[in-house]
Amino acid sequence: GVEAATGEVTFKEAKEKWVSSFERDYIVALLKKNSGNISHAAREADIDRKYFRKLMRKYGVDAYAAGDDEGDE
Repeated sequence: GVEAATGEVTFKEAKEKWVSSFERDYIVALLKKNSGNISHAAREADIDRKYFRKLMRKYGVDAYAAGDDEGDE
């Protein structure tokens, strides 16, 4: 974004922020698609279930809330 172009944010910082945003959005979308089923979501992502759970913890994502369209994000 503009911050990166103006030098206020380093490339590394901007990349980490973008990757974090992508990871969280990706796991939430997979959990929604799989009705909160972590095993199915991890299988679809082709990543280990334990790593998927680690990402969920990292971003404070709850499987039941993510799987429920009424839940908060």
